[in-house]
Amino acid sequence: MTKPNFTPDAHSMKMEISKLKKQLAKADEYAAELEVKKDALQKSLDECASKLAVKNTSSKESLENCTEKLLKLSENLAKANQTITALESETDKREKVLKRKIEAERFKKEEFVRWVDTLIEEQKELREQRFRAFGNEEYLIFFDNGEDYPDSMVAPVVMSADKFRELHYARAQLAETNEKLAVLEKTDSIFSSGANFDFDDLTSYFPEELDKFAKDQQIKALEFILGRVESVTVSHAVKDHIVHRIKQLRKGNSDA
Repeated sequence: MTKPNFTPDAHSMKMEISKLKKQLAKADEYAAELEVKKDALQKSLDECASKLAVKNTSSKESLENCTEKLLKLSENLAKANQTITALESETDKREKVLKRKIEAERFKKEEFVRWVDTLIEEQKELREQRFRAFGNEEYLIFFDNGEDYPDSMVAPVVMSADKFRELHYARAQLAETNEKLAVLEKTDSIFSSGANFDFDDLTSYFPEELDKFAKDQQIKALEFILGRVESVTVSHAVKDHIVHRIKQLRKGNSDA
């Protein structure tokens, strides 16, 4: 029995080879497309890596800058706290000094008041003596220099020129002390209004307050303030401004 012949013929072989060639060609095209995609993907990956590297570098620099700024801020904050503490301490010292001065002025005022009261009592006693001696008649006040001055008091007083001058001097001293005490108390209230008073802010703070005083009181207050800031580290512009204001006020008084 003969075996069947399965050997393909030449035409079938050619057809099969042609199909294989087409498949190989498609495979090559697909491989080429994959290669292109691979290159594009690699390029994209390289770009991403480059951008990430730049961002990473920038982030590190930003972090370093932030860290440096935070350190600087901490230093400035520490210095500011030291300055605030020093200012509070200085303000407390100056408030104590000012209060002592005010107490001293009050004591002087009380002494003057007692002195004037004593003189007034002496004057009243003299009036009573004259009234008892001469009744309701009108007399002259006679001074040691020999000049006579008419007086219309019910009970005229005869006193020496020294006693008269002493009385008027005491009254003038009392008036001056009252003015000075008023300025000191006003200044004390201004300085006590803020615990952290800034002496460099005098040019913008005090004019508004001082305008409420009379000119002579403004001059006294500014001279007092100038004496205070002389012992404090403030700009020359502040001191010059205060001196200029004093000169202006004095010129205004002389013009008036």
